Amino acid sequence: MTTAATTRSATVLDINGKRLSPVAIRRGMVVNMAAGALGQSWFALALGMPLIMFMERVGAAGVVIGLMAMVQSLAMVMQIPSALVAERVASRKKFWFWVLIPHRLLWFAPVFLALHFGRDPRVGWFLLAVVTISSMLASAGTASWYSWMMDLIPERVRGRFWSIRQSVVMLANLLSMVIAGWLLDAEWGGKDSSETMVGFALVYLLAATFGCADILLHTTVPEPQRRRVNLTGKVLASLREPFRNRDFLWVTLAFGMWNFSLGFARFGEVYLKRECGAKYSDLSALFISTALGCVVASYVWSRIMDRIGNRTACMLMFVVAPVFALAWWLAPAGDVALAFLPGQPVVPKIIVVLFAGNFFAAAFYSCTGLVQITLCSATTTPENRTLAMALHWTVVGLMGALGPVLGGVVMDLWEQTDFGLLLPFGLPFSYQHVLVLLHMLICWLIALPLLRKVQKGHGELPVSTFMGNPLRVMGVIQNIMLFSGAVSAKERARAVTQAGTLRLSYAVDDLREKLDDPSMLVRQNAVAALGRIGTDAAVQVLLDKLADPDSDLAPAIARALRSSRQPGVVDALLAKMKVGDQETIREIALTLGCLGDRRAADALLETLRSSDNPQLLSSSGEALASLDEETAVFEILARMRSSGNPVLRRSLAVAAGDLLGGRGRFYALLVQEEKEPSGSAFAECLSDLRSFLKKAGTDAAARRRCAECLEQFEDAYANGELRQAGEMLISGGILLASLHLGLTAVTDRDVLLDMLICRDSHLGVGVWLCNMLVIDGGALDVVYILLVLHFFRQWCLRRQGLLRGG
Repeated sequence: MTTAATTRSATVLDINGKRLSPVAIRRGMVVNMAAGALGQSWFALALGMPLIMFMERVGAAGVVIGLMAMVQSLAMVMQIPSALVAERVASRKKFWFWVLIPHRLLWFAPVFLALHFGRDPRVGWFLLAVVTISSMLASAGTASWYSWMMDLIPERVRGRFWSIRQSVVMLANLLSMVIAGWLLDAEWGGKDSSETMVGFALVYLLAATFGCADILLHTTVPEPQRRRVNLTGKVLASLREPFRNRDFLWVTLAFGMWNFSLGFARFGEVYLKRECGAKYSDLSALFISTALGCVVASYVWSRIMDRIGNRTACMLMFVVAPVFALAWWLAPAGDVALAFLPGQPVVPKIIVVLFAGNFFAAAFYSCTGLVQITLCSATTTPENRTLAMALHWTVVGLMGALGPVLGGVVMDLWEQTDFGLLLPFGLPFSYQHVLVLLHMLICWLIALPLLRKVQKGHGELPVSTFMGNPLRVMGVIQNIMLFSGAVSAKERARAVTQAGTLRLSYAVDDLREKLDDPSMLVRQNAVAALGRIGTDAAVQVLLDKLADPDSDLAPAIARALRSSRQPGVVDALLAKMKVGDQETIREIALTLGCLGDRRAADALLETLRSSDNPQLLSSSGEALASLDEETAVFEILARMRSSGNPVLRRSLAVAAGDLLGGRGRFYALLVQEEKEPSGSAFAECLSDLRSFLKKAGTDAAARRRCAECLEQFEDAYANGELRQAGEMLISGGILLASLHLGLTAVTDRDVLLDMLICRDSHLGVGVWLCNMLVIDGGALDVVYILLVLHFFRQWCLRRQGLLRGG
């Protein structure tokens, strides 16, 4: 595609064919949020707690209250014809306006009903008619609004937009509940709030005003040109098409059962008002708690839903959310004074319990709405998405419509009986507890198994990740939020490090992207994190980056692979070793030593022979020692003797000591001797030599001479006379070996050494060391003497079979 074509494809045009600038789009999104806040205020005041309390005040039966909820669900069937019409009209915004404005104007009717009829049971039926007509009109406008918004909001910011919008509208919900509770509990004209309907009239006057303002404000949001949709096929075929995708079917049925079970929860306010004596302000407080939970949850879940997978997020909601309904069973009876509030109001204890429980419950229940839209979109095609969404909501609405009706029947039947049962904390067992139990069982036994049938998405986390250690779960959530919200190098580096510390295998794809981060700190932390995770996928990411000639992470990758045993790691490291710089080769050499694969021995020996870099010599020597490459000891000792670098000499001496007498023993001797010269470690070495001497051979005179050499060696070493100490150690060691092999009669030293080597090949290394001491006696390093002492000690221990060294 050409550049011009790309530009045209990315340009958003309004309904008149004019270009919509990014500024205009952002302004439209902001207006949408503001209008949404007004719309949520209408919803909270018109259809929230005030509606149920209105019905309770006028004495409506439970069946009527159930029908009120049922018609709202049944009205969703209007989405199907409206979706077909919305795709054919010239302007979706105008269609939506003329459908929605009558829907909101209808809510001035409850103002008249409250003031004219008062507490008349017939008001319940009149209000049911208002709700029915209003719900049908509202559902008729849903499809066109959804299509309009999806074309306006850029795809790259949709998740963030919807999460911010939800926070804004829930804050409006919170404020509306405060206003509703105050208006309904206030005294009007000197009358108690329970004796007048003025409070309800004012609430619905505000609701209708806010609702109409929402529609009018929405008209200023720009309308983009619609995406062309092929609707030439038959309607029935179009309706059947979404269900060909089994995932769409399972999602629809799962949410249908979820909404069906939620219908049982619509009678909690009635129970609290009639059975527990709750005030309207108490009920408003519960809605406020719910709104606060939604605000917090929208911030958290919007950041982690995409990361953990929408199916996993939804299953988690279905598992955890119903647990909070147990608050109805565990709440205590009686009242409590809230001493921390002005006036110390007295409220039922169950209100306090539910206030806390609703906050956390809302954090999980609110997530299902966001996940529901995403799951449905993911299981449909763009060409048929609007109609498919309308179909989904219709089926869900039809299934959910039965819940409130059955709940109302249970409520009416229960009020005609008296079982006289009490819950563990004193509350009487009532219809609300039965409905809560039914909700939990339907969610866990029907809705959850249906949702599990949906195919697992790529990179989706298993639900078990969030069902284990709570501290680990919190760490996982915190890390996901850090990944999604980090805007500084420090924050991103911290998120990357935490992913490695927690070994979060799901973060491999995120860490892959961080390998190209502008910050070197982030890149190196990402490499270390992948190494700690250590899965096949994580190692493969590191190997791919190791093969990248433009990457500057080869040394860090080599370090990260030191505990990896996956096939191909050694081959990749050896290949990089041929073309890497000195730092890379050094780190690869150490890693090859850690991995213990003897295929690396030749490459390491070549580095040891050819390099003059002290760091490369040190690392390759250490790696060869880790591989137990005994033939390398002569190369190591040669480089050790030729080096004037005392640090390198000690490093090579440690490698040689590992090859001569066991891993780590000479290092322990060297470290302890540096801390305490001629100390316990040195004394233990001499003790082992003397112990071996007591049983070596039968020549008493040779044994005495050997003992004298060891004593003179000890004195000279303690006095810092290294040349003399070296000579005595050589003499004593050779005598000790000749005693053991029965060669004390040989007086020519050169002949004796040849015979010792022939009898015991391992002594060849000792002879080499002795020659080094003789040659370099004038500028002798203490490490030479300790190395020879270590060698003879380990040789003696091997002969005795003790092997008890450091």
